Amino acid sequence: MVSRELRELLGPGARIQTIIWFAFVATVPIYVLVAHMINRYGFAVQPPNDGLTPVFYVVAAFLAAGSFVVRRLALTDEKLKAHLGKDPTLSTHASGARVGQVDRERRRRFEALPAHEQRLTGLLAHLQIITIVTLGMQEAIVVLGLVLAILQQRAGGIYPFAGLALLLMILSFPRPLAMVERAAGMVHRR
Repeated sequence: MVSRELRELLGPGARIQTIIWFAFVATVPIYVLVAHMINRYGFAVQPPNDGLTPVFYVVAAFLAAGSFVVRRLALTDEKLKAHLGKDPTLSTHASGARVGQVDRERRRRFEALPAHEQRLTGLLAHLQIITIVTLGMQEAIVVLGLVLAILQQRAGGIYPFAGLALLLMILSFPRPLAMVERAAGMVHRR
């Protein structure tokens, strides 16, 4: 169990991951709208033979599986322990809105944490990177659907890709504080 102080210190970073998640999810309907607009107003592309369509589905399946594999591999106990072994740097975890400046209040709150909780703060940046990489792979699925819809001159071609991307994004909703809790259990077992 992590302290209330640590949760409050990590809160803004956790909210940033949620905002990033919403931004990626918001792109899916935009891509669908673009497919419909292109279909409605036309686009001068010669439709490919249907032999190319399965390739798009195979690539989308690899991206879907890859997004889960990347997330699982990056969040193993070993990877989390490796991040816990790093000394926390004050500039990384107590910086304010301006890069390179340390917010005095955040600094005070960071320094008031016990050493094991200070190490936990370093996980937030790692979790944010994993969130962005995973969501980027999932967004690439809907982009494939958009390309296929444009090539086929059929807006409906994007729907399976958009549905898969949305499902994967929902399943990948970031829960950084839950990961910090999990890592806190590892710190106490040391």
